[in-house]
Amino acid sequence: MEQYHFTKLQTARQGKNESPQQFADRCTNLAQKVMIKSADPQIQRIHKENADRMLLASFVSGLTSTAGYQVKILHTESLGKALNIAVFVQEQRDNNALMKASILGP
Repeated sequence: MEQYHFTKLQTARQGKNESPQQFADRCTNLAQKVMIKSADPQIQRIHKENADRMLLASFVSGLTSTAGYQVKILHTESLGKALNIAVFVQEQRDNNALMKASILGP
């Protein structure tokens, strides 16, 4: 089952109607499922760091549209930063679309 979740994480793509936050939550859930558990705190820390790197890489590579492009070119080092950029870009795109619609009318 772990291999299944690993593959799902590595091939995750943002859905057409999925927000960046929803996609990040889905990737986080998958990353938690593939993280190896250990009673040794040092080993557990290493596994968590590896899972966090996989999570960030999967999130960034799976983002779509302008938000995905912006996050990719900025080379963020944390999921939080990548998500903030994706949300900001998505909101700007949505606001621009609303402005165009109100200017052009029905």
